[in-house]
Amino acid sequence: MPAKTCSEACRVARASRRERERYERIKDTEHFRATRAAYLERLAQAMDADPELAESIRDDHRRAVRAWRERQMADPALRARYLEAQRKREAKRLEKIRSDPDAYAEHLRKQREWYHSLSGDDYQRIFRANEAQPASYRRWSEDDDRFIVDNQPFHTISWIAEQLGRTESSVTSRMQRLGISLKRREGHKRAEWASEGLAMLGKVPDVDIAEKLGISKQAVHKKRKRLGIKPCRSRKHSK
Repeated sequence: MPAKTCSEACRVARASRRERERYERIKDTEHFRATRAAYLERLAQAMDADPELAESIRDDHRRAVRAWRERQMADPALRARYLEAQRKREAKRLEKIRSDPDAYAEHLRKQREWYHSLSGDDYQRIFRANEAQPASYRRWSEDDDRFIVDNQPFHTISWIAEQLGRTESSVTSRMQRLGISLKRREGHKRAEWASEGLAMLGKVPDVDIAEKLGISKQAVHKKRKRLGIKPCRSRKHSK
């Protein structure tokens, strides 16, 4: 048997490089975009139907985001490359909008509509803010916007606000400004029942917990079984 000419680390690095190269080749193709859109739609439907699955996916995503941000903060060169890539993507997006007269006109209309909707306080906060002001009054950067876009399908507004050091109302306004629907976020927020529901497990019947939290009885049952909590057998009925 011939001797190995590449170590395990070398093979892993080579496979990773080949996968990155493959992704770069296909990421802008219509087939890849359609396949990814269909996958994300199926994932969203599954998360809406199964709160536990949604919670598990969000936990995994939180860990991945934290690890990625820690890597960036620990490596200035990596952080610089990430921000540069963000700027290029935004420039490409704006270039595409400007290349279509109708799309550009609509973009400008929305910009003017937003500008004229600002109150005096909003104007001062957005256009007169400086570095000495609190984080919630900082101007929104491209990095902030991308963080919201990347994380809003998986996390609550409160979690995003905490990560960015801003208020929930500020993040909500920015999401609306970016054209991100809040309807799905509210649905995901409803699924995050653990903090309130855990205190009731075993003390209140599953069906009552489900009604109170707006989730299915099966989701409550699975959560209780996974934690090894016995069911509450009694249920009081109002006369």
